[in-house]
Amino acid sequence: MVKPKAEVIEQFNDGVNMDAEELEQWVEGDKAKNAGTGVGLESGRKIADILKRNPDKDPEGYEDEDIGHMRKVTG
Repeated sequence: MVKPKAEVIEQFNDGVNMDAEELEQWVEGDKAKNAGTGVGLESGRKIADILKRNPDKDPEGYEDEDIGHMRKVTG
């Protein structure tokens, strides 16, 4: 069963514990390069982009593609 959009957004915002700038710095840092795969780093970049484009976390400010990635992150 597919989670409702509002639940996905809430879980995403509860689970992401960095702001866009912090996440970008971590993804580009040495620890991330040693810790993760390319897939995980790309996901981190997408998350940072979502955070930058909607810093107020307005539920109406997310695009369908954003919600799709949020579903992957929270799934």
